Amino acid sequence: DTFTIPHPQDGSKPPIKLKAYHQLDGYGKSGMSLTYSEKPGGEPKPYMIWCAATNPVADGVDRSSLRPGEAVFNTTKHGVEVEALIRVGIIKDTGRKIKIGYYSPHPVCRINLPVHAEEEVEEDSEEEDYDNVD
Repeated sequence: DTFTIPHPQDGSKPPIKLKAYHQLDGYGKSGMSLTYSEKPGGEPKPYMIWCAATNPVADGVDRSSLRPGEAVFNTTKHGVEVEALIRVGIIKDTGRKIKIGYYSPHPVCRINLPVHAEEEVEEDSEEEDYDNVD
């Protein structure tokens, strides 16, 4: 469920390591968020959101066409991430497309991860101990 993408601003920098989370959207349908680490080469942290790679489907007819584990991936905003997800097998393009808002139709993909259970997230504490400062 982790993979890398080229650094978006500078190709000479190390790639960005991302982690995929299969979650349910506000309609109870599948969606996916990607997290990263603020430290180069570090492990992605659940509270460091890189992007929501999917879009909820507001149209009831289109939404009802989604099978369990399928979601619409926003290739307009997150094309590099979606290509990487497909390349490593985290998602598989079904060949179907759904139009979201004013965007051109986006691919419906099957998510090959279980739905992520929400958990209590503790942020890394890097506070200095000011009681022992010289």
